[in-house]
Amino acid sequence: MAGLTAVSGGITLGVNSTELVILAVVLVIIAIAVIMILKKLIVNSILGIIALVILNVLGIKVQVTVLSFIIVAVLGLFGVALLVVLGLLGINVP
Repeated sequence: MAGLTAVSGGITLGVNSTELVILAVVLVIIAIAVIMILKKLIVNSILGIIALVILNVLGIKVQVTVLSFIIVAVLGLFGVALLVVLGLLGINVP
């Protein structure tokens, strides 16, 4: 059973080395998964912003507002496609 015990030299955890190794492995796996997810999100967001700029340069006017920028930053290329479809339908994002 894991717990805290006070000793004269300080506080020790009642955890054995096997539990610490398992905890370390689990934390490393979680960290790798989070980094991979964030990497995909950042790359998709950057591609979405680039696509938004390219569309405006090519003459396909997509209204750029704070909300549309947030949509593109969160959804990436799908967000750009969503804004283009909404623009074609005559729905402007405020």
